[in-house]
Amino acid sequence: MPNCAEIIGTGRHRGFCSSDNPPHTNVFFEPIGAVSCNATNVGYSRNFQGFRGELSESLSATGCKAYVPRTTCGKRCPVMFPLNDPTIFSLVLAGVALLSAVAFRFGWKVRAPLLLMALALPAVFLWSISPTGDHAGLGYVLTIVPSIALILVGAGWGSVMRLARVSLAISILIPVIVTSAYAGRALWNQYVPNACLGKTLQVRLAGETLSLPPELRPRLERGRNISFFGRLDRKSGYSRLCRISRNGAQEIDMDLVWITPRSNHPRLTSLCEADEAPDWCGMYSPYPYRHIGKVLIATDTEPSFPMPYWREGGSLKKEKQGDLTEGSICLLSEEGSKTQCWVWQPFGNGSRLTVSTSNLDPTFVDMSVEQAREMAHQALETTLSIITP
Repeated sequence: MPNCAEIIGTGRHRGFCSSDNPPHTNVFFEPIGAVSCNATNVGYSRNFQGFRGELSESLSATGCKAYVPRTTCGKRCPVMFPLNDPTIFSLVLAGVALLSAVAFRFGWKVRAPLLLMALALPAVFLWSISPTGDHAGLGYVLTIVPSIALILVGAGWGSVMRLARVSLAISILIPVIVTSAYAGRALWNQYVPNACLGKTLQVRLAGETLSLPPELRPRLERGRNISFFGRLDRKSGYSRLCRISRNGAQEIDMDLVWITPRSNHPRLTSLCEADEAPDWCGMYSPYPYRHIGKVLIATDTEPSFPMPYWREGGSLKKEKQGDLTEGSICLLSEEGSKTQCWVWQPFGNGSRLTVSTSNLDPTFVDMSVEQAREMAHQALETTLSIITP
């Protein structure tokens, strides 16, 4: 393809690039290994290395739309490593508790370095993740407070064991067993079996059965449990879904399915370019699917958009069609702003399927309501062709 950048992957990555109009570049990285992206033909050059999680960046680059590293390792894919941040934090807490409990069984010559190590663990963890954004302070609090609490608990345990003259071996063995069990459970909770990798998840929702390939990376909710399927940066939820579905062999019940086409379309496109593409690829098209922000299938209780938008009056200019059972609403954009639409229809028994355009996508700048609504309808049909084969 013309004007496409070269993907240079390390380890288990390779990539592809495709052209579209308007030209924008989305760069996605799996949370394993390091990847370099060199856009030599479009006047753009930058290296990305060592990112944790997923990076998505929109760039103006004539003729080039997407650079997508693909995982090609099959059964060699890491199913335990790399560890996700929540798992690392659990291991940090286990280490803090163990070091604190052991430290107070000894005098200060041994106690001081052990306590310094206990304090260093959460400090190194915070340094490695470097919380940022509006909730950065909360990230520091949720790390420091449990760590201090466990140091106090460990101190209490060690002091009591020492005063009670319990043997050194027993007073150390008990916290070793407890913290090892806790750490082992944390590791097990993020273990994704080889047999589950690449498998399609069968989900029952509103009396219908949905087939969710891992490339969709959907968010699934059942009661208060929230899990992400197909995401190696959210392996705890991925692992849980694999266990309850017996590695995709058994249907599972869910209350909500949340799909984000804007972020998953590169993986779907890559899958459909493979030699043995799924049947639904015959109906799949990256456009306009890749411009859609959210596809939501949920119990028919409340619309997935703010209800004031639907009511008459207000300062927002809007265009409505249909009703709350089946219809659409679009916010009319002013010059230079983005048009935003929601389109919905009934799904199964007592649920609603809603498609919303992405208010981050520059494609919708100054777009007509009719065109934005039609794009949402097309994305709706594309989604149904994938999840209800």
